[in-house]
Amino acid sequence: MKYIFYFFSFFLSLTAGAQDYTSTWEGMFSYHNVSTITQGNNKIYAAAENAIIEFDMATYQTQTISSIQGLVADKITAIAFAPENNSLIIGYQNGLIDVYNIATKKVFTIIDIVEKQSISPSNKKINKLYIKQDKLFITTNYGISVFDISRLEFGDTYFIGPNGSQIKVLDICVFDGSIYAISQENGVYKATEDAPNLIDYNQWQQISATNNKNIFVFDNQLYAISQTNALVKFTAGNFVMQRQFSNEVTSVQPDANFLTLSFANKVILINTQLNNQLEITNLPGLPPNVSSAIHRNGQIFIGDHNTGLHKTLFNTPNNLSDLTPNSPLYNDIFDVEVSPGHVWLTYGAYSLSYEPINHARGVSHYFDNYWTNIPFDDLGKTRTLVKTTINPANPNHVFIDSFHQGLIELENHTLVNAYNTPFNPLPSLLDPQYPDYRSVRVNSGYFDAQNNFWFTLTRVKKGLYKLSPSGSFTGYDMSDIMPGLEDTNGGFSDLVPDTSGNLYFGSKSGGVIAFNPRTKQFGRLAGGEGAAELPSDNVLSLAMDNNNQLWIGTFYGLRVLYGAGQLFTNANVKANPIIFEDEEGVAQELMAGLSIFAITVDGNNNKWIATEVGAFQVSANGQKLLKHFTKSNSPLPTNTIVDIDIDPITGMVYFATAKGLVAYRGSATASAQSLANVRAFPNPVRPNYEGLVTIDGLMEGANVKITDIEGNLVYEETSPGGSIQWDTRAFGKHKVASGVYMVLITSEDQMETKVTKIMVIR
Repeated sequence: MKYIFYFFSFFLSLTAGAQDYTSTWEGMFSYHNVSTITQGNNKIYAAAENAIIEFDMATYQTQTISSIQGLVADKITAIAFAPENNSLIIGYQNGLIDVYNIATKKVFTIIDIVEKQSISPSNKKINKLYIKQDKLFITTNYGISVFDISRLEFGDTYFIGPNGSQIKVLDICVFDGSIYAISQENGVYKATEDAPNLIDYNQWQQISATNNKNIFVFDNQLYAISQTNALVKFTAGNFVMQRQFSNEVTSVQPDANFLTLSFANKVILINTQLNNQLEITNLPGLPPNVSSAIHRNGQIFIGDHNTGLHKTLFNTPNNLSDLTPNSPLYNDIFDVEVSPGHVWLTYGAYSLSYEPINHARGVSHYFDNYWTNIPFDDLGKTRTLVKTTINPANPNHVFIDSFHQGLIELENHTLVNAYNTPFNPLPSLLDPQYPDYRSVRVNSGYFDAQNNFWFTLTRVKKGLYKLSPSGSFTGYDMSDIMPGLEDTNGGFSDLVPDTSGNLYFGSKSGGVIAFNPRTKQFGRLAGGEGAAELPSDNVLSLAMDNNNQLWIGTFYGLRVLYGAGQLFTNANVKANPIIFEDEEGVAQELMAGLSIFAITVDGNNNKWIATEVGAFQVSANGQKLLKHFTKSNSPLPTNTIVDIDIDPITGMVYFATAKGLVAYRGSATASAQSLANVRAFPNPVRPNYEGLVTIDGLMEGANVKITDIEGNLVYEETSPGGSIQWDTRAFGKHKVASGVYMVLITSEDQMETKVTKIMVIR
């Protein structure tokens, strides 16, 4: 048997044409961290990490542009508007550039810089984009490149450092027939704009050794902002200081009347006499962290790293309007938890060795198409909030685990209990070197049928706790099953139940732990070849599927335990790999060698698996690959998926990453209790539709027959869960003709029937 990752291999490839995913995906990126702003065609564009906010000054409408529309979704470092092409140009930290056509909403991705082998990855960052007619000047950490926007073609690249070396160019502008470029450490360079051989570094003359960070034209004069935050003017071959600022200038935007300067805590508009015309200090955020600002037609638009995009008026500068799209607090997500209609995000974190990362962050809750962000201060200032457990009996009641300060309880977004004081019954780990150090590390929870809340604690003898509805805590000593637990740097991962109410949770170095709440008995599955056959005792994720089989995700691969209850009676239980045959008939192991960060079971008992090479959907038994989403074939902003969860009613699949949340409109829904709400969609099936027809609202095991109007059978399937899909073909062969097709549904016990119709138009 070969332990290789063959069937699910992937290749990252960059293509020029980007795909629009709006029909099947939804972007849920955060827009609270705005880094830069530009304008064009009566619209304001703001870069928010890896997506764009578009504000129409005529209609006052705000829209977003993200990987759902085809953007690269990497970290944006520069944007510019090309008026003659009606396009927004977006530059990224990794050297990629997107050209987004405003009219057609099409994206063209420029890959040339990324593919340059002679340039190190660290030098490919796009620093600034400067547009003159059809010509785009791109400043980078290696020099300057030129791109023809109309023809979508790269031109020359200028290495302007000493002897043609690569140097970091921060900004560029064209003035009075010359190109001026500023480098971080080599001063200011100048070249004649129409010189025939600008690729010759001798054409670029160093005209000043002064180190600046911005260069621009204002009031028909050439200015710069120095590294020491002085406003300097180029006069008689020298840069002469005009004004000195005491705070760091974070951005500069000139227009016909004013020079708009932003600082972390204020925005200043300077007139052509270089005097302050307006100063804005009443800014959001405690404290504010302004990244950029721009003035257009009496309106000032302000971007902040924490609070997003805002607008104020020249005549009433202290009255700000919030233009930030409703969105989660952050893109850097640690955990997503979903129940019907509800999505919760947490942003705390711990390392792979289960050491807490000290984040002071709030949490986000999505319900009824609206994000409610609960700030850190409203959560008892509880740090390192890592996971949410939603009460199935009351989705507005949640517990949120802190991997440093215990446990908090919310109801209707209000903190009702905080179990994070020295007087609560939850024990802290003990550190002999620091006896006063207190760290209560809670991770993973579960509500049982009696509404008891179960959760795990790290580095204490009683590693499993139960909180009753009356508020009493009961701890269970794990010393016998895992000796020395309180002395290690270990931790516990997912906590899941089986159909008998037994609990299972993963550990960093002890495999899988099982607990029977009725007998108070622990069990354990640990060890590699010759023992439990786990590829690693570092268990990152667990999922109990609809057949009561335990799927185990480890640091080095995947296993399944059939009949997990054996752990209480059989000391020789072994986990099983999923083995399939590849196209050549060679036996392969599913997910061999991969770190499995999350496993989620959908309504049809298929498994969604989060890895560092994308997200996989495999069939109920793991023998068939159904989907493999990566950054190259989906709007995922990265291939590393930290968590996956599914809305059992809608089938929506949520993918949490360190670069944002995206959701896929899946079709597998949970089994219904009756056939009353059966539906088929899309309906009618129109001529240009090439996808699948979904029939949901089904009971598990229901028989579904599809016939033409004359009663001829064209398709039949038994529902594995709450839905099936039909490819509009007669048993997978030829496409059926236009007409009305009857869907005849019978429950497994034949006590219920349902008839619906599908119209097919060819």
